[in-house]
Amino acid sequence: MNKESLAPSSHDGLVSWLARDILDKRLHDEANGLIVGVDGKGCSGKSLLARALAAELQCHGVAVITASIDDFCNPRAIRNAPDVPEGLQVYHRNFDEQKWIKHVLKPFHSAGRLQFDEVLLDPASDLYTNRVCLNLESDGVLIAEGLHLRKRAHRYLFGYSILLHIPDDVQLARALVRDSRDRGKTEQEVRTMYKERYVPSFRHYLLEDRPCEAVDAVIDYQNPDCPILLDPQYASEIACEM
Repeated sequence: MNKESLAPSSHDGLVSWLARDILDKRLHDEANGLIVGVDGKGCSGKSLLARALAAELQCHGVAVITASIDDFCNPRAIRNAPDVPEGLQVYHRNFDEQKWIKHVLKPFHSAGRLQFDEVLLDPASDLYTNRVCLNLESDGVLIAEGLHLRKRAHRYLFGYSILLHIPDDVQLARALVRDSRDRGKTEQEVRTMYKERYVPSFRHYLLEDRPCEAVDAVIDYQNPDCPILLDPQYASEIACEM
């Protein structure tokens, strides 16, 4: 599908276009299960787009579930271990990537089905109280979303990749609302957390793993109601602005 053939003027238009492109890719994908990756910096709207895309694919008769790497957080002692510089802790230690890859991505990629039921960590309480059930039979689509999603070593598992772009100031504005409302953090705590942890970790991800390479769709998502489908040809230039 020619990505220049549509300039979505609305969120519904974007989601419809992406669904058709994914269905087209699915016809030619050699893996038993197609995994769609929704990638981007924190507060870029990954969960919002993943849910909308899942609903649209279901309207096309496709069995689909969403899974978030956020559910696979490491305990606080590992996330904040001082042997890793603070600006790289989110990149290296935030998630139990081994479990995420071994029990979610690889099984679905190889077998086209997924059965996962386990109690995982609730990062707020640092206790294992978050039960996550992921069940999908064959011939479906798994939409995986999260931060630092497509590291170079396991990028091959994703049959379709979406990268969301928002400027740093938009990211911070969203974080100030979300983290104070949902997580009880002060404005200064949020500003410090993003300045010292999330922003440098994501920039390291861009340089180390180059997620802009081999991406199917790059989307300017600073206004979800009026998203802009960007030309992946210029993804590297866009990444430099992230």
